[in-house]
Amino acid sequence: MTEFIFVGGKGGVGKSSISSAIALHLSNKGKVLLVSTDPVLALSDIWDKKLNNEPKKLKTNLFGKHINPDLFAKKKLSSPCASEKAALAELATHLLSDEYDYIIFDTAPTGHTLLLLKKPEEWREFMQATPLACGAEIGDKEKYESLLKILKSEKTSFVFVLIPELLSIMETQRAFTQLKEIGISRFNFIFNMFIPEEIAMESKFMANRHKMQIAYIQSAKSFVGCCPKMVKLQDSEISKKNLVSISEQIFEECCI
Repeated sequence: MTEFIFVGGKGGVGKSSISSAIALHLSNKGKVLLVSTDPVLALSDIWDKKLNNEPKKLKTNLFGKHINPDLFAKKKLSSPCASEKAALAELATHLLSDEYDYIIFDTAPTGHTLLLLKKPEEWREFMQATPLACGAEIGDKEKYESLLKILKSEKTSFVFVLIPELLSIMETQRAFTQLKEIGISRFNFIFNMFIPEEIAMESKFMANRHKMQIAYIQSAKSFVGCCPKMVKLQDSEISKKNLVSISEQIFEECCI
């Protein structure tokens, strides 16, 4: 049974590196597809391989794909309606597939992702009200109902990537509330760029940043739970070379 993991969060928090690390870890357990829905080509940079709309092998059991951003940016297609239908068709291709054991979605920043995940419900209602509008086809309503069922099932989880700062936490809390309203019920939270105590001791500046981060993490526990995952601030740029270290931090026991 395929499991679907959406990795999302505010722009610049490290979604692509975290989704890559999750995919790398899970590739030891089964066949994994890592899908980017973000117009930014971060996955191609991390894996040093130009990705497009056809899955490419990244390593044993792990494949990567970059969905055409025109589907999500409403460019070049005949109308916004056509763009939305194409984006939903692409989402359906993956959510209704059983080719992979895990499909990891490296999503665009939070607002775009919320719009995408709300579309199956909106279009299902649209099909009920105006079944022949906007190029609707026989079976569309049932397809959107199937997508909704999967999104709300135990097969789907949403991983929030955030950094221990106020704006990131506030945006995450709002998105968390909206996704629960959609019906998604499985969540995980990963604080990225965390300054560990041993590094904080090296300077007053780092100590102050560490103290600030701890305070924000504690304040966020009302919705992230008592045991969020922590990924330390890296001392080099993200590449496939340090994904193993990141994945070990994500999948180890409670960090704080």
